[in-house]
Amino acid sequence: MSVTIKYVLDTRRAKGDKSYPLVIRFAINRNTNQVSTGFTLLISEWDQKNQQVKPKSRSIDITSSKLNHLLETKYVSIREYFADLVEKDALTLTPVSVMKEKVKSIFQGSKVQTVDTFDFINQQMKITLEANQIGSYKVMKGLLNSLKNYSNIDNLPFSSIDYSFLKGYETKHFSRGSKQGSLSVYMRALRSIYNKAIKHGLVDEKHYPFSSYKIKSGTSEKRALTKEDFIKLMNVELKENSALGIARNYYLASFMLRGMNWIDLCNLKRKNFTKDWKRVSYVRKKTKKPFNLSVFPELIEVILSLRKQKNISDDDYVFPVIDDTLSEIEKSIKIMNRRKKINIYLKSLADHLSIDRFTIYSARHTWATLGKFNGMPTAVIQESLGHSTEEMTQTYLNSFGNEEVDLHANKLFESLREST
Repeated sequence: MSVTIKYVLDTRRAKGDKSYPLVIRFAINRNTNQVSTGFTLLISEWDQKNQQVKPKSRSIDITSSKLNHLLETKYVSIREYFADLVEKDALTLTPVSVMKEKVKSIFQGSKVQTVDTFDFINQQMKITLEANQIGSYKVMKGLLNSLKNYSNIDNLPFSSIDYSFLKGYETKHFSRGSKQGSLSVYMRALRSIYNKAIKHGLVDEKHYPFSSYKIKSGTSEKRALTKEDFIKLMNVELKENSALGIARNYYLASFMLRGMNWIDLCNLKRKNFTKDWKRVSYVRKKTKKPFNLSVFPELIEVILSLRKQKNISDDDYVFPVIDDTLSEIEKSIKIMNRRKKINIYLKSLADHLSIDRFTIYSARHTWATLGKFNGMPTAVIQESLGHSTEEMTQTYLNSFGNEEVDLHANKLFESLREST
């Protein structure tokens, strides 16, 4: 009684990247069984006649010669196992399940480990969370879910992410109605993760797909409100304690603080303001740049409306979003969740006002746009927003002091007051 043993690709069901499992198949009296080797290959990468992986195959994270050596070694061990059964006349007496387990054990623990993209992304997510980089964490979480949804497999080797994979992922992204901007964010995150994997020696640089795949920038959408729409927003009558009223007040607070970023807004404390509430100084978290601004009287009204109390100690947060009983991670998560809710209400408010939808972030762009149309110099706008540009431009911006920025800011707000 003879046994036929060979490697084949199991082409009954393709993986998400169009590869197939490489299995070792053994046939005894026309009864065929097979065991997975743990590797997957494209049809174009497998030489069935010579029972080996073709040179420069990209679906594996090791060299083809190294894998071929491994397959040959295991084949010899499996052949010796069956030869021993034949010699002992035990072939027909041994259950097929036992044979399969033995063959499986020969591969178990001895194959070269491949690096799974999903596992590595999870590792990087933990690192960003520990570093309180909630924004990066959420981007990677979105990327991970998106890749799993597209590939529809449990394990994704880095080497499987080639040009074809990225183009297919891109097509699937657009087919769902998603925008170029979000695709660019995910692609840049994936490129960064791939580069880290290369630096850690987890994948060969020869597999790097971003040499041929170029990431396109998203087209900027309209973000700023027009002067007419902004005045509508200021003048619309809303219940003070309503969700729409609260969302509107947070938007106005960001605008009146020269388009202050939402995270910086939530982290403002009473001690950032002077005792008479006429100036506020803070350091922007993103750029570490210090700011010192004059405070519009209307801002104090907004603050008191949102807080519902007049007595605020130096260590109290001005806006009631977070408190110091929370950990830094908890604060970041709460800030992001609150922003998400406020944006939902701002979009509802836009529908109510019959204007283009907007988010809290557009307060920065609205400040810059309205300032520009009111005659504010571009350099002053850049200074008030804290933008870092080319070195010469930044040197020019540094010549503007608080007084000149305040002067133009007051001119803008005065023109808005006159329009109400």
